[in-house]
Amino acid sequence: MSRRETISIWAPALVGALLALAGACRSRDKVTAPATTAANPGTKAVPRAAALPAAAPSGTAAVAHEITVQAKGQPWIQINARGETLTVVTESGSLVGRPRDDGKRKYAPAEGGAVLIEVKPRAANEAEAGELAMGFKLRGPDGKLLWKVKAGPAKVKVAAGDEDGRAFVASAKDPTEVAVLAPDGLSIGRVRALPGTKELRGEDATGAELFRTPADLPPAFFGVLLFQGMPLTDRAVILAELAARMAGR
Repeated sequence: MSRRETISIWAPALVGALLALAGACRSRDKVTAPATTAANPGTKAVPRAAALPAAAPSGTAAVAHEITVQAKGQPWIQINARGETLTVVTESGSLVGRPRDDGKRKYAPAEGGAVLIEVKPRAANEAEAGELAMGFKLRGPDGKLLWKVKAGPAKVKVAAGDEDGRAFVASAKDPTEVAVLAPDGLSIGRVRALPGTKELRGEDATGAELFRTPADLPPAFFGVLLFQGMPLTDRAVILAELAARMAGR
């Protein structure tokens, strides 16, 4: 059995309008225009551990990793990996991402229902070397391309659709600090290592603290949580996919 990884993040207040599990047409978070609210967690706590699968499905490995993101002392995001199956829990419910034979992972409500998010690995002809060697795409229930993710331990780029030239970027300036930029190139904030500790601190553009977390994953991965205007569910799925790929390296 692999060791558990538990990550606690004190994050900022985030607008509601998240994932509604009633149906595909109302199931995804809507992008919030105001940059001042998009990165802030809501006041509702996510379902606790009972929302996660009680045991690994037959034929899969035991828990590979577990991430708990906290805001205001309560769970905000939970990510649980059992073999190749990922469960992502936010304040509005639980999604389970199960692998398919074609290499995709499809996320549907834990209690059953239509697929809401599909994650497709980068095709062989799209592979990149160097700092952005990892890559995948998020699609909606209608097959529409939502986000294109290119990443490595020191940098994460997330573009809306095929807009590669306009992407959110979390980039490590050095081993102790990650700069986080909006698609227009303006600073959203930063993630930095606290001297003398094993903690990371997430800050907004003014330097105000938004979250803290043990440095168990590359700091650039946590920059995703600062991507203002991106639905919380999408950020949580991207973080889960990055963590899973890092665990498999």
